[in-house]
Amino acid sequence: MRRSRDAVLAFRRVKPGGVIGFDDYLWNDPKYNEHGTPKPAIDAFLECFAHKVTVLEHGYQVWVRKTSD
Repeated sequence: MRRSRDAVLAFRRVKPGGVIGFDDYLWNDPKYNEHGTPKPAIDAFLECFAHKVTVLEHGYQVWVRKTSD
């Protein structure tokens, strides 16, 4: 799952206190989602890193602040 890998790589690059944003969390257009939608990958990231991030916004976009390495 490329999107999950991208999120993990971004997390490694951001210092504690930094912010990571995910767009199109709720996007679901059957004409264009043959490769899936962002939501499952973002949800997997949030579950795996729940103890290292604080969710700042969770809507069509998801924003998290890294709290620790």
